[in-house]
Amino acid sequence: MRRLQWGPERVSTSTFRAFLGLPLPERIRATLADYQVPFQAAGVRASWVPTENFHVTLSFLGNISHDQVAALDDTLPATLSTHDALHLRLDTLGAFPNPRKPAVVWSGVEILQGDPVALHRTLSEILADLGILEERRAFQPHVTLFRMRRGHGTGAVARCLDAPALPDSDAFWVDSVALWRSELRRGGAAYHRLKEYPLKCLPST
Repeated sequence: MRRLQWGPERVSTSTFRAFLGLPLPERIRATLADYQVPFQAAGVRASWVPTENFHVTLSFLGNISHDQVAALDDTLPATLSTHDALHLRLDTLGAFPNPRKPAVVWSGVEILQGDPVALHRTLSEILADLGILEERRAFQPHVTLFRMRRGHGTGAVARCLDAPALPDSDAFWVDSVALWRSELRRGGAAYHRLKEYPLKCLPST
């Protein structure tokens, strides 16, 4: 089976931070950028996720080696090809841990077709078999919009979340799982998409 081919973003260190997630269409990423605007206009100070970084995380892998990436590349294609593509729509905005003490503000994801929870469970089993210790937390499909700077604008965030709902997004399909490298920088994380593994395409209707 073909091994992972590294492009211009190849790293020189033995391990790197990585995660598996759902890539989003450009038009949906543009909608998510619009969702940030009311918070910015309200004076919220935060680390804003760049438009190109929007995604739905399935599994955060922590630091992994190139050998482990090669093992993923050998294992994931056949397994993920049995999971149906996902039909989704952006949903209600929310915050972790809660709207009154927000650390992360996000857009939820409504599931119209497919099963991202089963997909997450499959990935967890594969990662455990490969000795990759993913971050352990309850899986809730969402897209991070921004991360708060401590103590700056929590009241404004709560007011924005209580405001009338933003316009509904279009429904969209996701037909692959992507492997990203996450590079921590002073201005925020930079993500480099290294590989995509196709999901099973649903028949046309």
